[in-house]
Formats: sequence, C-alpha cells, structure tokens
Amino acid sequence: MNHKEIDEDSKIERKVLGHFLFNPEYILSLKDHLRPEDFSLEAHQTIYRAVLSFAEKGRIYDFIDVCDELVRHRKLDEIGGASYIVSLLQENNPEEDMIQYVQTFGRSARLRHKKDAGQAYAHTLYSQTALASLETRQQIARLSPSFRIFEKILDQQGAPLDRLHWREFEELIADLLEKDGYQVKLGCGTKDGGQDIIAMKELEGVGSFMSVWQAKKLVPEKKVGLSVIRELADTRTQHKASKGIIVTSTYLTRGALERVSQDQFILGKVDRDDLMKWVRRIKRR
Repeated sequence: MNHKEIDEDSKIERKVLGHFLFNPEYILSLKDHLRPEDFSLEAHQTIYRAVLSFAEKGRIYDFIDVCDELVRHRKLDEIGGASYIVSLLQENNPEEDMIQYVQTFGRSARLRHKKDAGQAYAHTLYSQTALASLETRQQIARLSPSFRIFEKILDQQGAPLDRLHWREFEELIADLLEKDGYQVKLGCGTKDGGQDIIAMKELEGVGSFMSVWQAKKLVPEKKVGLSVIRELADTRTQHKASKGIIVTSTYLTRGALERVSQDQFILGKVDRDDLMKWVRRIKRR
C-alpha cells in the first residue's frame, strides 16, 4: 500500500472513530459491520477494540472511559496519548452522514484486504519471473477476487465457513454467482431490504431470469427459521423476481424447509452442504 492510500484510509478511519467516540449510540447498531482489522493503522485498531469492548457489554461510554480502558491495557501512550483521542473527537461533524462513511470505509477495507492477501498468495504460488509474465497476471486476474475466500475455505481445517466475516460470506456468494455466469448486484450490507444479492442471467430458450438472494452467516448452532423464509418470499414478490433463494452457513429448520419445498418453483435454498459442493465445483474449473 502506498503513502497516498494510507493517508486516504487514515482520514476516513479518523472520521469513523470520531463519530463512534462522540456518538456512542452508533457503535451499538454498527458494531457487527466493522472489524478491528478493517482499520489500516494499528493505533486505530487498538482504539476501536477499546470502543468495541463497551459496545459488547451494552455500555454507553465517553472520552474518559475510552482513555481509562486504554490505560488499563497499557495502550494509551502507544496510540498517541489522550491528545490523539481528542483529535479524533474533533473529526466529528454532525452534518455528515455516518452510514456513508462506514460504507466507504468498509469498501476501502475490503479492497485493501483483497489486494494485500492476493499479492501475498500470488507470491507463494509464483516465482518473480512467473509473476512478470502476462499469462500469469491474466490467470491471477481471472481468479481474483474470489480465490482468497475460496482458499480460506478449502485450505483450513475444521469449520472454515464459520471463520468468515458476514460480509465475506456475502462476497463469496456474489463471486460464485458471477463465476456461474450471472450478472450480480451486491447490496450495501445494511438496510438492504432483505435482498443481499440480485443475480440476473439470460437462459437460452427461456429468457431473462432474476433471483434475489438472502445470505445468512450464522453461528453453527443456529438455523434459518420460517420467519426468514417468509421475509424472503415477500422480497421476491416486491422485486418481481423469478425466484428467492436463501443461502446459509448452517441449515434450515423443519418449518423453513417445508415452506421452501411447498413453494419450490419460486423459492430455493443453499445450505451448508450445498454451499461447500458449489465452492468445490467452481474451484475445479
């Protein structure tokens, strides 16, 4: 990452942290959409972890609380002292759209992760000479960006799907659909009206096919319930889509499965087993 990219990311991160510090109610609703590693600077990761520790306990905090938390972990001096926290507070602008900054920040972080991971992975597969060739660069471009997530799933032991962030899970589904020839529109991730992905494809002899996808990245012991399927059915009708499809990192409850089976021509499901088969099929290409 060059200095220009770092400076731009740092400016956005300062605004996001400034908002969270000045308006603690925001972190309660947005904490599930940002990870500490999404911040490019270590100091910002540390501050966000301190803020997040209060949110995870459901506590409202202020400037003094955050400083005390950093002192408790012997991190205040490392991030630049209390004066740096004050400078972040000064970044807060009540006239600016918090959601817009978080979305911009999230997109920037995801692109940075993909670029850094992609470069590192490419260097483990190819020599410097091979990386310089046009053929190799085209091969990497063809695989990107989904190869990072594919490798994360296929190479890890245990339950790799469970290690994905919810946004990575949505990106994985979008990438799989693109590789199956669909035109894909990936939602912003928040307030998307129940449709995380819209996928369109021209089917020979049939015509245009549009499906709405709802992605549910859940903890292993939780299943997709009937209420989610009802919401998906309503979303499909609203968008006038050919089919509504639920895709999950786990499985569906009996009631949810029965509803999908009952409306099999307009509803579909991709559960954990289906998804892993899909990933491996795409990977073999």
